[in-house]
Amino acid sequence: MRATGRPTRARDRLRNNFIAELAEDFKANGAAAIKSMRENDPSGYVRAIASLMPKEMDVTHQVSPLEQLTDEQLAAIVDATERFLNERGGEAAIADPVADEPTEGLPAVH
Repeated sequence: MRATGRPTRARDRLRNNFIAELAEDFKANGAAAIKSMRENDPSGYVRAIASLMPKEMDVTHQVSPLEQLTDEQLAAIVDATERFLNERGGEAAIADPVADEPTEGLPAVH
């Protein structure tokens, strides 16, 4: 028994029964209650949704490995790719996104 005189087990049983009954009621009527709240109390509906969200969210920007490269490193990668493609006999071309034409030294693919 606790200082209040009420046994802990009785309180746990009461809480568990209440939660079970609440779950059953929600199972039977929850969708209609949510719809009613959305239609009749939109601000309460949004508050209810917000209350379920975590207090803090990690929204840090995930840095792409390419974003960490210097312009010189990117240019070296492009050069190496162009050499590789030229060595393959021009089987493919890299389009220049600015000019919308193949990169210099590579044949056009039509």
